Amino acid sequence: MPRQPRRQELSPTPEPVPNYGDSPSMLDKVGATAEVAREKVDNAANSAWRNAKKYIPSALLHRSAQDYYLMFYNLLNIGLWTYLLVLVTAHLLTPSPPPTVLNPAPGPTISSSTASETLGAYLKNIFRPFKNVKATSTGFTSTNSHKFSALEKGTGYITSILHTFIERSRTTYSARGIGVYTLIIQSMALLEVVHSALGIVKSPVQTTAMQVASRLAVVWWFVEAEPSARTSTFYSTMLVAWSLSEIIRSQYYMASLLHLTPPRAHTNRLVATSIDILTYIRYSAFYILYPLGSGSEYMLMLKGFPSFPSKSAAIATKGGWNLLSAKGVPAWKVFFQRVKVWVTSWDAGAWARVPFVFIWPAGLFILMTYMQSQRRKALGRGSGRSTASGRTVVGRKKVQ
Repeated sequence: MPRQPRRQELSPTPEPVPNYGDSPSMLDKVGATAEVAREKVDNAANSAWRNAKKYIPSALLHRSAQDYYLMFYNLLNIGLWTYLLVLVTAHLLTPSPPPTVLNPAPGPTISSSTASETLGAYLKNIFRPFKNVKATSTGFTSTNSHKFSALEKGTGYITSILHTFIERSRTTYSARGIGVYTLIIQSMALLEVVHSALGIVKSPVQTTAMQVASRLAVVWWFVEAEPSARTSTFYSTMLVAWSLSEIIRSQYYMASLLHLTPPRAHTNRLVATSIDILTYIRYSAFYILYPLGSGSEYMLMLKGFPSFPSKSAAIATKGGWNLLSAKGVPAWKVFFQRVKVWVTSWDAGAWARVPFVFIWPAGLFILMTYMQSQRRKALGRGSGRSTASGRTVVGRKKVQ
């Protein structure tokens, strides 16, 4: 009997064990995805920056932190002084200004509160520029049927406009929070002295400190301490002169930081002409703005002195009657008696202002002399004077 072959029993095949060392983990996959996304974002950002650089002036690239700070400071200075100038202009041209947080009473008012007091009570202001700007009526009425000629109507209209302008300028301080804004903006000028002392700008420390100190004395002392100074027409003229001079100066410094002044050979002709005009205005406008601003400051400072007494007031004083009541008294005796009465009525604040009566004209002379020397450096002299770029301001072109 043949033998039956033995059935070979096959052992079960073991299941394969996964090798986790060969396949990436979930964290690795997430990291790889994030790296790819990061590269795409970097590439997109670099591409966008390369495209943006085509439209960014080269003067804004690769500058020091100091230059960027000065650019920001000058832009801020331009914005703040422009805002203040618009506020003053809007007040002088608007017959009935809208109520604001800093000036809740509608219409021009003569407020007894100071800017420092208002600044402590309010923090913001609503600004509505040039609303309802229109000329006022002439204010002339006729009781008969007389027909005014064109000349009479024109004269009456101009007279009314000037009268309205003067009356409104007396309320500039309390309108639209102008007194508060002036206090804040002008106090920021202390940074000008810091910039000069640290050598950030080339302006001399003494001249800068003298100009800033005079303005701070006006806004913090002469105006705040004397109600008649806050209702003076010279307060408006002072703010207009300050604003225009600061806007022009900051624009010129900004152009200098952007390497636009003096214009280069590759500078666009229109830009170069604009810079030359700005340079000429920068070193010529001070002939008008400095005397206007300093003269207004001087008049506000004099508001701290008592009014000059009349002859009758001098006679009413002790000893004045015996001196001035007699007939044939010389005019000079009358005048000196009035001066004596006037000086004896001064308080401590008036005596403290006496040195400034002489310092102010001297300071204006120093500032005008310094600016005139700067003008000669920037524009030269004579009929062919030009800017540093060689482009003509007045006369023929300068040969470089």
